[in-house]
Amino acid sequence: MIPPNGVWVRVAYPGTFTGSIGTPGDIREVTNSGDLFYQISTTNGTVAVSLQKMDGSSDKLLIEVYKNGAMVKQDSSVAPKGIVEIQFDLKTIPAGGVNSTTTVK
Repeated sequence: MIPPNGVWVRVAYPGTFTGSIGTPGDIREVTNSGDLFYQISTTNGTVAVSLQKMDGSSDKLLIEVYKNGAMVKQDSSVAPKGIVEIQFDLKTIPAGGVNSTTTVK
């Protein structure tokens, strides 16, 4: 299920989410729902994701960033109308490590 090559952002949320996904200078606006993958046009640059739940549920909005099939960053929110923001440079990834946080925003 996880693409083996390139940089991908996985967004999983049963309700509707909206926001932006991409790199500085190549941001795409999205409004969607479900479990989706978005390809990012960098392999060593900055990944920027900012998504908000459009409802007041306590369902989890999950964002995961993958590089060449390995998860390198994860964040989520269960807050009503919660926002998840990720911005990091792929060059800062520790070898074999995952940068993970859980945020209530």
